[in-house]
Amino acid sequence: MSKGQQAHFLEKGVFTNSIDALGISVKPETTNYKYSIYATEKAAFHYGISKQKTLKSYVGGVFVVPAKEVDPNAAKDEITTTYILCETDSPATIEPAKPIYQNGKVTCGKRYNRFDKINLTKSKLMTVDYQYQIGGSLPQDAPTYVVRQADSELYGALKAGEFCYVLNSRQMGKSSLLVRTVQKLSIDRIACATIDLSDIGNQQVSLDKWYGGVAYKLLCNFNLFDAVEFMTWWRERELMPPVQRLGELIEELLLVKISQNIVIFIDEIDSVLSFKEPLDDFFALIRSCYNKRAHKSEYQRLTFALLGVATPSDLISDATRTPFNIGRAIELRGFQLHECLPLVKGFERKFDNPQEVLQEILEWTGGQPFLTQKLCKLIVQGKQEGRRKKKEGRGEKEEGAKYFPESGSILPDSTDERRTEVLTTNQFFIGEIVRTQIVENWEAFDEPVHLKTIRDRLLRNQHRASRLLGLYQNIGTLRPRRIVVGSPPAVPGYPGG
Repeated sequence: MSKGQQAHFLEKGVFTNSIDALGISVKPETTNYKYSIYATEKAAFHYGISKQKTLKSYVGGVFVVPAKEVDPNAAKDEITTTYILCETDSPATIEPAKPIYQNGKVTCGKRYNRFDKINLTKSKLMTVDYQYQIGGSLPQDAPTYVVRQADSELYGALKAGEFCYVLNSRQMGKSSLLVRTVQKLSIDRIACATIDLSDIGNQQVSLDKWYGGVAYKLLCNFNLFDAVEFMTWWRERELMPPVQRLGELIEELLLVKISQNIVIFIDEIDSVLSFKEPLDDFFALIRSCYNKRAHKSEYQRLTFALLGVATPSDLISDATRTPFNIGRAIELRGFQLHECLPLVKGFERKFDNPQEVLQEILEWTGGQPFLTQKLCKLIVQGKQEGRRKKKEGRGEKEEGAKYFPESGSILPDSTDERRTEVLTTNQFFIGEIVRTQIVENWEAFDEPVHLKTIRDRLLRNQHRASRLLGLYQNIGTLRPRRIVVGSPPAVPGYPGG
């Protein structure tokens, strides 16, 4: 908890009283301990109070201090954080005295012994904890999250009460965008619910159970009913069509019991497209919530955001019905260099000119989020492997040593000629990583799975496969061919090819 608090302060400039905000998997209460936080402007205290008479209790303290007090070489106006973790000298179940910081030293309170103590400056923290994440939703405070134009557009539109949809291909960062947007809206005291439709399933599920699953998830998000109360409410209306029951739940429960503005995020909407029965009614219900704003003012507090791999025309497939023609489309583009500069942090102290390294990565990936994060991670791992081999004296002897060149990455920044040499070496290094781990041996290195999914989707329909592959080949041929200095020719049809 203390390390998480240090990270939070160094990123946000303040301590937090919320365990969730620390981005750690700690529950407020377990079988043996009860956890809590007390934060002030200059310090934060974390308690782990034993619930068992046979166990010791713990308290951690994080303090903001002048960096000079812990590092004589630090700048005069630099600040840092230091923490101490204390444990009782014997089993105890009462709240302990807080640790104190005095005259450059942190000490434990009475009846507590020092368990651990660490100082972390911002630069040290970012170097140690910075990790690229490949796939999956990024945590709220992940340093590798890239803020794009879509972040401000989606947040602003939902806050203003607009219905929105983010429909794009897989691995473009939709779920991570959802997590960040929920966090920002919650700070504005807007009630948010997230329903992942893939959790409900689309095989061996009746229409009634599917709608019941959506309704139950919705109520659980807002803690309105427990399971028994929900089942009673749902069964009492079993003569009504399930979509009508869901509509009544929204109008009679959600809009009555929640006084704040409400945003409901529906994620993975493409999972319903293969449902055994059409779900046009579900999206028609969402459209009706929008249309009711004109004559029922309470609906003006309700907003929906749809996310998934689909197009608006997929949502209501019945050509005789009004199409899904409401809401604002939020375009989710690939990473642009000026947006993803936070990713440079992971290259510091590993490469000279880390920004140019990132630019080279974007040349290969086109800014596709999954591939960009993956290539960032691969080249950092490659650099570390090269240094390890060099330390062991094996770097020049092994066949793979040329993939991890060191000479170009440590040249001092002096002349333009040397600068060009550094970039050429980095280009070669990155090109070799792409060739050996993404292009040539892609099946072996496709973890987590991404390229295999693309292959399977292309080949799923044999009648369309040849046409799609031909179109893909034409796109690869039309793109400007690019060859990294000193590397094998780029492969047409792949990033950079």
